[in-house]
Amino acid sequence: MRVILSRKGFDSTIGGYPSPIINGTPFSLPIPDSEDEIRYSDLRFNGKNYLEIMQGLGIETYLEGGLRKPLNENSACHLDPDLRFDIPDNRICPNDWKGSLGQISQAQRHLENQGVGIGDLFLFFGWFRETENKDGKIIYKRNLEYPNGFHLIYGYLRIGEIIKTADQDCPAWLANHPHNSREDVRSDPSNAIYLAKEKPAKEADQAEFGIFPFSEKLILTKTGESKSRWDKKKLKGLEGLKITYHSKTSWKKDYFQSAGRGQEFVIEENKKAVNWALKFFQ
Repeated sequence: MRVILSRKGFDSTIGGYPSPIINGTPFSLPIPDSEDEIRYSDLRFNGKNYLEIMQGLGIETYLEGGLRKPLNENSACHLDPDLRFDIPDNRICPNDWKGSLGQISQAQRHLENQGVGIGDLFLFFGWFRETENKDGKIIYKRNLEYPNGFHLIYGYLRIGEIIKTADQDCPAWLANHPHNSREDVRSDPSNAIYLAKEKPAKEADQAEFGIFPFSEKLILTKTGESKSRWDKKKLKGLEGLKITYHSKTSWKKDYFQSAGRGQEFVIEENKKAVNWALKFFQ
C-alpha cells in the first residue's frame, strides 16, 4: 500500500485563509473556482451554509487565479475531495454515494508515474486554525504556539476504483462532481476520479474514507514555526524513505521542510510508511 500526502483546501495563494476547526471537526474550505457549478452557499455544515460560516470568520474576499475576488452568494467552489455525505443539500442517488477525489493534468500524471492505484491511501492535509464561539459567533482562536495556523492531516480515502472519464462512464451519483460535471474536464484524457473502497480496511478497522476528529497528533507543523516546517517527531518512521517533491535536504536539523509546490506527495511503498499512516486511525 502506498501512502500519498495530498494537499487540499485553502492555502496562502488559493483562497488566502486557513480552514477552520469547528467544535473539534476540521472544516476544509474548498478552493474557489468560478468555472464550477457548486457554490459555497449550496453547501452546509452544522445547520449553516459555507458562505455564512466564512463571512462569520471575517472572510470577505478570496484569492483565485492571483486575483482577490469578493465572497458572495454566487461564489463557486471546487468541492474535491468529497468526503462528507451531508455537505450538499441534495445528493443524487444517495444510496450509492461514497467518498471521491478527482485529479487532472500534471498532478494526475504524477500519481500515475508513481504507480498509485487500487488499495493505496490518500491522507489529505491543509492549512487550518482552531476556532472558538464568542458572543454567538465562530471566530478564529488565538494560538501562540501556531499564530498563523498549521498544516493538519484532516481526512483520508483508500482507493477502490479509478475512473478515467474520457474513456469510461461515471455512475449517476457523480453527476455533480467537478471532475465529471464539466465537459472540458471530463473529456480531458488525463482526468481521473478516485472512488473509495466500499468495505472497511482490515488494517485500520475504519471506513475507507472520512474526516478525522481534530487531534494534536494530526498536526504536522512544528510548534513555533511556519506551517510548512513540519515536526520531525510527527514523521518518525519516514526518515530515509523517498517522498516525491522532496529530497534528503528536506530533512533539516530541527524540522522537515515540506515542499511549497505540488499537490500529491507520494511516499515510497514501504511497511514503515504504512505503519506511520495507520497511527492516525488508532
